[in-house]
Amino acid sequence: MFFLLSWVYPRRLLTIPGRNPRTTTLTALGIIGAGFVVAVASYTSWQSYLYAFPDPSGFGGWWRRAAPLAAVAVVLLLALLLLRREPRSRTGGHAIAPHHRWDAFARPAQLWTAVALAVLLLGTNIWQSLLGVSAPEGANFYGNTTAHPTQLPIYLPFQGGTGYLAGVGWPNHLGSILALVITTLLLIVALNDSANRPLPVQLPAAEARAQRTATSAMLLWITLGGLLLTLGAVWAHAGFIGEFTGVVTQYDPEQVAPGSQQPFTAGTGYHDIAFIMHKGGYVIQGLGAALLLRVMTDTLRARRFSAGGSPAQSAAKTSEVFSEHQ
Repeated sequence: MFFLLSWVYPRRLLTIPGRNPRTTTLTALGIIGAGFVVAVASYTSWQSYLYAFPDPSGFGGWWRRAAPLAAVAVVLLLALLLLRREPRSRTGGHAIAPHHRWDAFARPAQLWTAVALAVLLLGTNIWQSLLGVSAPEGANFYGNTTAHPTQLPIYLPFQGGTGYLAGVGWPNHLGSILALVITTLLLIVALNDSANRPLPVQLPAAEARAQRTATSAMLLWITLGGLLLTLGAVWAHAGFIGEFTGVVTQYDPEQVAPGSQQPFTAGTGYHDIAFIMHKGGYVIQGLGAALLLRVMTDTLRARRFSAGGSPAQSAAKTSEVFSEHQ
């Protein structure tokens, strides 16, 4: 649905300069790379519905939430290898080795959106990790939990210590944190490698800038899609757990007459926002998948657009789309 609604904005999200070694790399990243991330996210989402929720182990689904961002890390690593395998001129007077910042050719809107999503994801993972505790012997457990609870800090205590629900703690969220850190490092290295790769002196400045700007845009769009998919999965998981409630009846014979005790409802400490996180997580995942599908289609559109002109014409067309960042 979000993919169809995205065509309200018909302009392409990216541009691919034609007839140069970078063209094949960007085309492969935009179609195969983005498609790979969508496929991984779709598979892990389907896997989530095959298991009871929460997972009987209490932390078995950690890899499914981290998988989309891990797939982005694989794509970024592949992009880095492909960029370094591109033909380069011999050193000496026939090549120029620039000295740019790693983000010199990144669009600020893309970059700061990625930073905001990364902060949200990291903050959510740390918060959910800190909520985890080890359940005491003989505790009251909610949900589909194993008969012999683990001593790992994966349990979310209900209000007043009336029960415990598995699904939080560092065993559930460390994978997403590691995927975020690795993806961030690979993105910086790939952007830096693209911005500072030696180029032939005969290459027009407009075409060199077009190649670097297009590469930065492609890498950031794919990263944004993976961030949305993993953030949505983490929020949906945390929100679903936070919505749990249990009816508890406590009876103290010294203070309450027999038969007069009243049951009450106990919930999690963030029950009031859990519904928003749960349903909002699905929306965020949909936005991430739609973005990557749009990257795939726009890559095809941009490739057809640039294939008809000369390199100089393609660079000129690209310069009209991307603003100059130095």
